[in-house]
Amino acid sequence: MEKLKPNEQVAFAACVNRRWLRVCTSGDIWRLRFDKKLPTSILLRLEGAQLRDSSPAVAAILPRLWHQLYCTNLLRNPNWHLPGGGTRSWLTDPNGAWKVTTHGGHGFAPEFPPVGMPTSPPAPLPRPDGHPAHIVGALASSYMWSEIMQAVDLRTELLRRGFSGEEAEAYLDAGAPLHLTVWYGGRTDCAGVADVSLVVDTGEVVLPNYTGCASRARSELLAGGMASFFWDRNALACWRSGELPSVAGEWRCAVGELSGYPPGARRAMVVVRGKDSQFWAGNYGAKFASPSLTFACACTGAAERAAVDEDMA
Repeated sequence: MEKLKPNEQVAFAACVNRRWLRVCTSGDIWRLRFDKKLPTSILLRLEGAQLRDSSPAVAAILPRLWHQLYCTNLLRNPNWHLPGGGTRSWLTDPNGAWKVTTHGGHGFAPEFPPVGMPTSPPAPLPRPDGHPAHIVGALASSYMWSEIMQAVDLRTELLRRGFSGEEAEAYLDAGAPLHLTVWYGGRTDCAGVADVSLVVDTGEVVLPNYTGCASRARSELLAGGMASFFWDRNALACWRSGELPSVAGEWRCAVGELSGYPPGARRAMVVVRGKDSQFWAGNYGAKFASPSLTFACACTGAAERAAVDEDMA
């Protein structure tokens, strides 16, 4: 039993008989699987529900919380789907999940499937109420730095996963660990450069929908390369990958984690930048696919970390 992954424990072992179901959904076992910063109040509340109701649906309430926290995506539209029958309206839609904050060269172009790549990237993690992607797309950058970001209301996402307001705030104030993975790749005929960041802040600062290359601050940023970074000005914590050169025809994974940040964090921001290395007109720059942001426990991201270790070997 100890050698089974948590999802395998519930999906397969629990189906053997009622005794195995009780063992696989036991609060004593699942307490060890959650990260240490999770408030004990939510575990006690859910274990109390298990004692009052022995139905299979309630018995699986702790495994369900584990799956919601560590196996579902905090990011909306992680596969770059286009509304409106293939239009690019989401690039400038103020109500959309992703915001294009720097439009360099020809900007970003969604690709289904990714152009110039011999293989497809792994699928992104689904949303709590979503389904796995059947066709995985990518977002291709152009010949100047382009930037896209998404802000995540962490408190709202925890409420969606079954937390009370007090439990959500206690978890975030304890520095709840966050885990980000973004796959990036380069065409076989043109090299590119990628840059990925994860930022947490209080959520009180109003973010611009579009800064654009024409603004003075953004022009200075572009002129100074990647040394300056707009999004960490009010950050409680920030992780940056730095410039990542693509490898022709290969997908690689940028992995970042934040935890133990100061109390008050309520918002996470994922920022992705890319361009090509040869200044070719069109969308020949680094491609991005399957961004996934989750809360983290000890077993989160093992496959991605192994992929990064293999890349660096």
